[in-house]
Amino acid sequence: MKYINAAALFVFLLFGFLGYANAMCSPSLRSNSGYINGKFQITITALCGNKVMPGVNIEIYDNKGFITKMKTNSAGEIVFYPQVAGAYAFSGKFEVAGGTLSADTKVIYRKKPQIIVARHDNTYTICADSDVKQFMIIDKNKHIILKQREGCATYSTNSPEFIIKTEERGILESSEAKAGLIIKARYPRHILAGHSFAVTAYDNSQPLKGAYVKIAGTEKRTDSKGRAIFVLNIPGSYG
Repeated sequence: MKYINAAALFVFLLFGFLGYANAMCSPSLRSNSGYINGKFQITITALCGNKVMPGVNIEIYDNKGFITKMKTNSAGEIVFYPQVAGAYAFSGKFEVAGGTLSADTKVIYRKKPQIIVARHDNTYTICADSDVKQFMIIDKNKHIILKQREGCATYSTNSPEFIIKTEERGILESSEAKAGLIIKARYPRHILAGHSFAVTAYDNSQPLKGAYVKIAGTEKRTDSKGRAIFVLNIPGSYG
């Protein structure tokens, strides 16, 4: 009789353990990243099985160590904006059924280098905001490699247009830009009648002073920052 009671107790404990194990679920961190309104953001969702988990503490690390701790919102999410390109690790602590479970994930923020070009006659100073090591120039049928020194390189050509490329390297994506005898203008996509707006002229990447800009019969010259200020009082389409 005592043996039967012991067996029944074992069966009870076994089913109790299985019930606890099932309640613990399988935790995970799901990542989604990309550019939103010009800023790179990483969204981490804490999941217990298929259920989102609010209130999960998530620690964030880069290659130098701990950065900060965040707690998931009612949708089980945190949103993190990395300041520099690199690899970021996320570690979540789940409090489930009286126990603590962990889950980790990693996101790599890859940066696209910005190529900056300044022209003086037929000589171009080519720079990048990252350590790209070298620039590839495609000029007509020529392929030329220029070493990056202190962020820049110099190239001379009589061609009206050529291509500058950088290669994918480490956390840097490949990048490409056109250069040459290129004049372009930037202006707001949406303009309010009666409100001032700026048209900015560029020679390659540099603001172009003294350029003439004409809109709706009004002609102005750009200032030292390459800007000409206009006001359109009548709604419509202008060229």
